[in-house]
Amino acid sequence: MKTLTKCLILISVIAAVALSGCENAGTSAADTASQQQNYSNSQQQEPVSSQQSTPQDQQNASSSSQQGTPQSQQNASSSSQQNSQNDSSTQEQTSSSGSLSVTGSVSNESGSTSDESWALILVNANSPLPEGYSVSLVELRNFQYVDERIYPDLQQMFDDMRADGMLPLIISSYRSPEEQQQIIDDKIEGYIEQGYSAKEAEQLAYFEAAKVGCSEHESGLAIDINAEDGDLWEIYNWLAQNAWQYGFILRYPDGKEQITGITYEPWHYRYVGKTAAKEIYDNNLTLEEYLGQ
Repeated sequence: MKTLTKCLILISVIAAVALSGCENAGTSAADTASQQQNYSNSQQQEPVSSQQSTPQDQQNASSSSQQGTPQSQQNASSSSQQNSQNDSSTQEQTSSSGSLSVTGSVSNESGSTSDESWALILVNANSPLPEGYSVSLVELRNFQYVDERIYPDLQQMFDDMRADGMLPLIISSYRSPEEQQQIIDDKIEGYIEQGYSAKEAEQLAYFEAAKVGCSEHESGLAIDINAEDGDLWEIYNWLAQNAWQYGFILRYPDGKEQITGITYEPWHYRYVGKTAAKEIYDNNLTLEEYLGQ
């Protein structure tokens, strides 16, 4: 009897333990499922949270950007204007020199003084440059040179042409005797290639270019002006009407070939000073006529 009772008690204890183990196992599974659900919800909520925070972040960023933008733009604008002014100043300095960029030092005083006799030297086939003639040159862009005394008026003329929308360019200025001779030789050779005799070629060449010592280009007072860009004749017409105001004259006008000995050259201008230039322009004269020669 006692043995049977002990067995029953033992069975009850075992059953209780087993039932307790099952309840623990069930709780663990439930917990696990709950944790998985929480994790899943968490994973699903992150993008939502991110998406929800994004407009706020964007709003904050936008607000910050909008608040900062005017100041930044103001600073940037101020900086840009400052840089623009600096660039403009640089451009103006460059433009003021333009195709007349000077490599040497030149006085700002105009070459047109009360005594302009130095600018009235006559240079042609019958009146060569005096022996020992020398000139103080200033270098321009493109390895061009002119008498430094004519530079201020020349610069002003080019500045005013640019202000009128043109881009003048000096293509020839001072020439050494060697350079002048080379030009003549090239012209003679060109005519010979066209079938002219040597004598005919020489005559034609000297009708277009002066002999060495008889070229105005050797004086440093003459320039050939072309167009860097744009209408070439617009520049020629402007010069024909306005160059006299700066002391320059159209040296070889059309219809005056028998007087100058040179064919019409709408690009060739000679500095004679403002007083003489006005009289020559007003009376449609050549330099030879003006000087009575």
